[in-house]
Amino acid sequence: LFRSRKSQSSPAMSTREGGGAWRTYTSAQVLGRGGAKSLLGMFGTGNKTTEKEKEVIEAEEQEAKARKFGDLVWSNEEVPAPDFIVVPDDIGPSCRADFSVYSQRPDEPFQEVRFLGPRRSSLVEARKDGCELRRVAFASAESDPSLATVWKRCVELASVQWTADQLVGDDVEDAAERQLPDFKAVQPLKKEQYKDTKEWFMANEKKKAYEQKFVPMGPSWAAVQSTSPTPKQPGMWFLHERQDKDGKHFPLLYFNSTSGKYYRNRSIDPTYTLDGSKWVQTGVPNPGSEEPMMKMVHGSACFPNAAGRKDDMAVLLPGLAHTGSLLKQPLPFADKPASLFLLVDGLRDSNTAAEWCAKRFHSYMIPRLSACHTDPSDFEMVTMARESLEKLDHALQESTARFSGCNIALALVLGTRVLVCSVGACRAFLCTPPQESTAKRSNAPGAAAKKTVQKWSTRALEGNIFGHTKADIQEAERKRRLAAYAPLDYQGQAGEKLAAASAKEEALAALSSDRERAIKRVH
Repeated sequence: LFRSRKSQSSPAMSTREGGGAWRTYTSAQVLGRGGAKSLLGMFGTGNKTTEKEKEVIEAEEQEAKARKFGDLVWSNEEVPAPDFIVVPDDIGPSCRADFSVYSQRPDEPFQEVRFLGPRRSSLVEARKDGCELRRVAFASAESDPSLATVWKRCVELASVQWTADQLVGDDVEDAAERQLPDFKAVQPLKKEQYKDTKEWFMANEKKKAYEQKFVPMGPSWAAVQSTSPTPKQPGMWFLHERQDKDGKHFPLLYFNSTSGKYYRNRSIDPTYTLDGSKWVQTGVPNPGSEEPMMKMVHGSACFPNAAGRKDDMAVLLPGLAHTGSLLKQPLPFADKPASLFLLVDGLRDSNTAAEWCAKRFHSYMIPRLSACHTDPSDFEMVTMARESLEKLDHALQESTARFSGCNIALALVLGTRVLVCSVGACRAFLCTPPQESTAKRSNAPGAAAKKTVQKWSTRALEGNIFGHTKADIQEAERKRRLAAYAPLDYQGQAGEKLAAASAKEEALAALSSDRERAIKRVH
């Protein structure tokens, strides 16, 4: 309908309320015969909102292809299949497999658990590790939601050396990694171009069909503006941003409120760019629950040695979330209270390395906690602590404090969970406070009930996860000594231990073989 400026006396006109004059034209009169044909079917009664777009169809086809791995099939269509990418590592230089397993237990949100393979010197070795983990996950992850089998194989791969005959086939090809679909973030066009009126109308109807069906989990989500970049998938988008060292904001997570899916960037580039972004589906973020009934009392006592030098140092960070915010590494998805306690014991009559590590360990641990948006599994917490300690050790060896050394023990508190780790001679003990108990009242007249006070009970903590138990540590130490003393033909038999100080000359002379004397003698 178009407004006419002709007089109201024209017979082709109709007068509406308010005195406006209107005249009706056909589409052929306005757009011509060719333009009128483009409008055919535009106002049809078909349900356009149920039609899948091209990007959605391509993603579903790629996900279906990723559910097959040789003779193995991932049967749960609601959960993406296991996948991995090879990422570079600072220590080496080397590379390793970044492996992801998706799981969903009954009455629990959809989760992504990530494992890091051992460091390898070549790309094909890292791909072989990723395919080996993927094969184990296909066979056991659906029946073992705890993923203990996958973790066990990941630890075992550290002692596996692939031969040239094993590094052939599909497991080492480029197509072995990145099986799941990932999407590049694209900037919307300032002015979209349409071929005809029908295409414009259908595009606007499609945008109206997108509605918010789900709400993002966790704090600090913001709706994406129409001019902001989003992953190339249809729907209404929310994003969670972070700041880099220069204060520049970049997206950490995307949430599609139409489909209810979360996406993280798995690009290997250290700096975020639109062209290098690769957004892949991830698990539901942890809302960051608070434990109001949990109270924490902390303290430390480090005494100087006989010479008056303080070789032991303690670092107490009871408000880890506040510390992370000050470092631009917030912990919005971590359970509270979140705390970090560190004990460092200097070696070689020096506190240089102890002080160096005490001042820097949090700068390695907090960024890993900040980058974790899901509720970390026990395996992921152990991995974060181990990676932080390995990076700290690598940086220490490149510093001026490398000629000294230290032992470290740490405790990480996240909500109601506590992770305890130790390196070297430091030990952690679990202390249980005494409890008062009342004895039975005597039958004698006037006899009062007796109270007995129990003593504090303590026990040394030992690793209870595969690869970090006491037996695993002893086996790793045996292999280390075997490699270090291979020229001495040291077999590392049970009961044979190397002393830190050399045996006396009388004891060495009494030994029957040169091998025994070489082992007992320390230069």
